[in-house]
Order: sequence, then structure tokens, then C-alpha cells
Amino acid sequence: MLRLSSMAMIHDAALAGIGAAAMPRSLVQADIDAGRLIDWGMLADRRIEVWALYPSHRHVSARVTAFVKLLVDLFENASPAAFGNMVSGTS
Repeated sequence: MLRLSSMAMIHDAALAGIGAAAMPRSLVQADIDAGRLIDWGMLADRRIEVWALYPSHRHVSARVTAFVKLLVDLFENASPAAFGNMVSGTS
């Protein structure tokens, strides 16, 4: 198993034929349409991870702190279906 920390590297590895990859459709749709990649379907019960990256300075701005708190509040224990509802504005 090959593990990479960058979506770009995973994408490049899949295009090079190294193996299969689970990637967001938004990143691979053009390659699927062009026949460079094959869609094997959706992963059931796949965990969604949300990362907030910001400079690790001693004093983080109030805006960054509020945004990270918003992410935690919205995504803590959220299912993929709940995420879709949050994006579309339904509940």
C-alpha cells in the first residue's frame, strides 16, 4: 500500500497506473471524461475529514479562532448525508 500526503501526488500516482485511489470527483472528473481514469463507484460509509491549516503563530487572530470553532461545531459527528444537507441548506 502506498500512502501519500498530497492529493496532487495521489492523482499523479493513479494517472501513472500505480494503483487505485479514492479521490473527490471534482479532482478527477476531467480524467474520467477523457478516459485516463476509470470510475469504480462510491465508497460506502466513508469518513469525511476536514482540516483547518493556519500559521502556528503564538497569537491566532479572533477570526481564525472563530472559523475553526465553526468548522468543529458543524462537522463534529457529522455524517456524509449531514454534510450534504449543510451545503445545500436543508436539514
